[in-house]
Amino acid sequence: MKVKCINIMLDGKKTQELGASNGILTVGKIYIVLSVSMSKRGLRLRIECDEGELRIPDANRFELLSNYIPSNWEIKFETEDSNSYYLKLAPSKWEEALFNIGAPNEQGFYEEIENVNTPPLEGLEGWRKYPPDQIPEVVKLYFQEKDIIYKEEEAYERSSAAGFSKPSSILLELIKGSNSTR
Repeated sequence: MKVKCINIMLDGKKTQELGASNGILTVGKIYIVLSVSMSKRGLRLRIECDEGELRIPDANRFELLSNYIPSNWEIKFETEDSNSYYLKLAPSKWEEALFNIGAPNEQGFYEEIENVNTPPLEGLEGWRKYPPDQIPEVVKLYFQEKDIIYKEEEAYERSSAAGFSKPSSILLELIKGSNSTR
């Protein structure tokens, strides 16, 4: 799923000026959606923002460019409170992951990734410069699933440009094969 930022809040005011940035989003910039959640409060998109961190801005900040759903996403219905539910589309491995298992600070993927100290001024992508044994496990999992999302979105875009409605099964198998060698 690919979106383009169409507006941001800047100095307390909404702006649609192309190129305007608040350090998190830039009007006119294209982002790949890493997960989606929907509740009574609205639709939220998890993306890697300009500063390289994971954020969940409101969907009303974006125009949908591609509605391709990656193969690693799963649909989950979760309870917000006793009478409220939400729908989540996200990589199943992120949803299932637990870190510090059994410890008092046992955390799921999203809590753990928020606590990772990223390389200064580089965000999560900065970790790609480090040797694998120095990269936190949660970041390795993030890259594994993010790379699938990005590669499949690219394949979808290429197949759409070639006149196909979705990526061919052969192309998707090649993508999966390239992920297993990482």
